[in-house]
Amino acid sequence: FSSGTIGVQTVTVPAGLFEVTVSVYAAGGGGGSAFHTGDLHGGGGGGSGGYIETQTITVTPGEELTVNIGTGGAGGFYPGFQAGGNNGSSGGTTSVVAASATVSATGGGGGGFGAPGAGGAGGSPNGVNGSAGQSAAQGGNGGPGGQNGTGNGNGGNANREASGSVGANGFVTITGS
Repeated sequence: FSSGTIGVQTVTVPAGLFEVTVSVYAAGGGGGSAFHTGDLHGGGGGGSGGYIETQTITVTPGEELTVNIGTGGAGGFYPGFQAGGNNGSSGGTTSVVAASATVSATGGGGGGFGAPGAGGAGGSPNGVNGSAGQSAAQGGNGGPGGQNGTGNGNGGNANREASGSVGANGFVTITGS
């Protein structure tokens, strides 16, 4: 079973299977927006989601596992002249719940809005912080989102004079062993 479909799903353990290996990747936080038109400060990048790879858990044939895949955080909206910026929102938690154990990782934090904006915190465990935006004197670029090296749950980028981008959704894999 592999899925990036956000929300709650159930997976039924097939007959004869007593152990599964689970990997969970939480969603990334959204990038922050610029502060306002003309200030030239970049927003901060969103943090990557936390992740746990290859966690083995005991299951019972016929048991229903509850899978919850987190949604990527929205980028901070860039409203226009003197209206103020917005932080990116946090990414959602991703988890697999069995009778014997829960494997769960939290989403990355949203990036801050420009002034310049702070990078969002990486999710737990193993998430990577987003980078802070630059001040006008440094060039005013938005900070890149955190990249956790797995290809899943990366943080959204912040942009100069624009809204931040959305963080990547979570992902789950479950394999029989």
